[in-house]
Amino acid sequence: MCIRDRVKIYIINDDQSFTQLGSDLLGENINDQFGFKIKLSDDPLAVYKMYDTEGNYRVYLDSEGKPTVGVGHLIDNDSPGSVKNLKVGDTISPAQAHDLFKTDVDDAVKLTNAAIKAHPNLGNVDYNASAEVSYQMGNKVWDKFTDTMKLIDAGDYLGASEEVMKSKWANQ
Repeated sequence: MCIRDRVKIYIINDDQSFTQLGSDLLGENINDQFGFKIKLSDDPLAVYKMYDTEGNYRVYLDSEGKPTVGVGHLIDNDSPGSVKNLKVGDTISPAQAHDLFKTDVDDAVKLTNAAIKAHPNLGNVDYNASAEVSYQMGNKVWDKFTDTMKLIDAGDYLGASEEVMKSKWANQ
């Protein structure tokens, strides 16, 4: 049987409905697959701990044990003042979560564009994948993958993909 896996990404709107972001992501070739499962947490109730009974987003600890809120916003010194001092168990509204998400995505796009400017061959890598890495890992991501970036700069994309899969990020 010949298949190409399909991934769809959605955002939650203010009215709690869903809107697909972009088009379906498909494997480039027949039998390309994205994987069979995603492990979010060792805690089977983790997703329920992210929200309170009114639908607000609760601050939780991410896989690295760092306080996080909304759609993966890491609470740190770079966070806006309205969330900078939140502690585990505190909540924010869906509107605040939406604003944080939009800001984080905008930051990831800027970071990805800057990385492509510094490493032009990164432009040959799927832009959405690069932006997703920027979103997940934050503003120092491209500095952390020096060996991977050297391989991308040299045009060795297969070597770069193998190198990044050795990282702590790929194995979390």
